[in-house]
Amino acid sequence: MAIESVDMNRALNSASYAQQVIKSGKITAEERAQLATKWGADKIQLWESIDGTEYKIDDVSYDSAKAAGADAAAESVGYDGGKTGAGFVDLGLSAAGAVVGRTIGGNLVGAAALKLGLEKSVKIGTKTLKSGGGKLSDVATVILASAIVAKYLAQKPNEEQYDALMKIQESELPQGNTALEEAQINLADATEKVTELSEEAEAKNEEANDKIEEQKALFDFYRTEYMALKEKAQSGEKLTPEEKALMEKLTPLMQEIGDGIGTIQEDTQGEIEDIYGSIEDSQEIYDNSAETIGEVEGMTEYVEGFDENTRASCYTEAAAQGINAVSAGFAAGRLWAKSGITFGATSVYAALGTAAAIASKRFATKQLDMANQIDNEIDDRRNVQDFVGETQGVFEEELDNYAGNIEVVEDLELEIPEDLEIPEPTTVPTEGGQGGDPLAAGAAGIKPEDNNQGGSPLGGPAPAPTNKPEENDEDEDPNKKKKDNE
Repeated sequence: MAIESVDMNRALNSASYAQQVIKSGKITAEERAQLATKWGADKIQLWESIDGTEYKIDDVSYDSAKAAGADAAAESVGYDGGKTGAGFVDLGLSAAGAVVGRTIGGNLVGAAALKLGLEKSVKIGTKTLKSGGGKLSDVATVILASAIVAKYLAQKPNEEQYDALMKIQESELPQGNTALEEAQINLADATEKVTELSEEAEAKNEEANDKIEEQKALFDFYRTEYMALKEKAQSGEKLTPEEKALMEKLTPLMQEIGDGIGTIQEDTQGEIEDIYGSIEDSQEIYDNSAETIGEVEGMTEYVEGFDENTRASCYTEAAAQGINAVSAGFAAGRLWAKSGITFGATSVYAALGTAAAIASKRFATKQLDMANQIDNEIDDRRNVQDFVGETQGVFEEELDNYAGNIEVVEDLELEIPEDLEIPEPTTVPTEGGQGGDPLAAGAAGIKPEDNNQGGSPLGGPAPAPTNKPEENDEDEDPNKKKKDNE
C-alpha cells in the first residue's frame, strides 16, 4: 500500500499504518516528532530499519520463474531464441560481387563461392569460369549475385526471428505488461488487507488492556476495602454484621476478577494468534507476485537475446542485398551493352543479372521494413523491462510494509498485572457473637444471610453461649422420669 498522502490521525492511532508512513519518507520533521512522541523514538528507529528480506522468495524459485517465463514465450511463438549472422556473410559476398569485375581477383570470388557452397568452378553454358587468379568478367558478378538471391530464397534470413518477434510484440509483451499491472494491484491489496488485520489485532489488544486495567482497578478497590475491614477487626474492634457481610462478598468478587483477567488474556491471545495466521497466509500473494515478476523478466530477457541481433542482421542483410542489386545491375547493364541486338549467351547473363538486381532490391526493402518493425518491438520490450523494474520496486516496498505489520503484531503485549493476590483468610470477631472467617466463607460461596447474627460465618446453628449453666443431669431427663413413674 503505497503512501500517497499521509493521514496523521490514522498514523497516531495505528502503529501498523504509522510504520508505513515512517518508511515512506513522506512526512515532515514535525509529523515525525509527533509519531515519535506517540509511539516512542525507539519504535520509529526500528520501523525505519525493517525490511522484508527474510520474506523474499528464494533465488532458486525466482530463477525458476524466469526460466519458466522464457520457455513459455519460446513455446508460444515457436522460436528457441537463437541468433542469426546470415546478413554479415551476404554482405561480404555481395561486396565481392560489386567489384569483382573491376578490381578484385579470382581468389576473392572463389572464397565467396565457397561460402555459398558453390564449386570452385562455375559452368556457364558450355564454358567454365575458373576461380583462379586474374580478374573475372561481369558474367561472374552476375552468377555470384544470382547465387546470393538463390541463397536468400532458400534460407529466408531473419524471417523466422522476425515472425517470432512480431508475435511477441502482439501477445507476449502486452500480456506481460498486464501481468505486472495485476501484480502491483495484488501487492497493494495484500498490504491493505494485512494492515487492516494488523490494526484489528492492535484494537483487540488495546481493548483487552483497557478491560484488564479497569478490572485491576476494581480488584484493587475491593482488596483495599477488605484489608481495611480486616485491619479493623485485627485491631480488636468488632465488625458490624454489614461489614462482615461485605467482607464475605468481596472475596468471591476478587476471585472472579482474577479469573476474568485470565479469560481476557486467553481469549485475546487466541484472537491475535488467528489474525497473525491470516497475515502469514497473505505471504502467498507476495510470493505469487514475485513469481509473476520473474516470469515477465525471463520473457523479456529471452526476447532481448535475439531482437537487437535480428534488427542488426536485417540492416546488414538489407545492405548486402542493396549492394548485390547495384553490382548485379551494373554488370547486367554492361552485358546488355555488349550483347547488342542479338540474343545470345551474353543476353542470357544480362537478363540473369537484371533479375538478380530486381530481386535483391526487393529483398533489401523487405529487410529494412523488418528492421523498422523490430525497432518498434524493441521499444515495447524495453518499456516492459522498465515496468518490471518499477514493479520490483513496488514489491520491495510492499514486502517491507508486510514485514513491518508482522513486527507490529509480534510486538503487541497484554499488560497482565502481577499483583492479583487475594488476602489470606483470617478469623475476625463480629458484634453480637463469636467471630469467624469471612474470607473463607466468601470463598466457599456462603451467603451472609445464611448466617445468624453472631453465628458461624461457615453456616449452621450458632454455638451455645459459654456462660449458660449446664442443667442437663439425669434427674431432669424426661425419659427417665417417665420410666420411674411406670
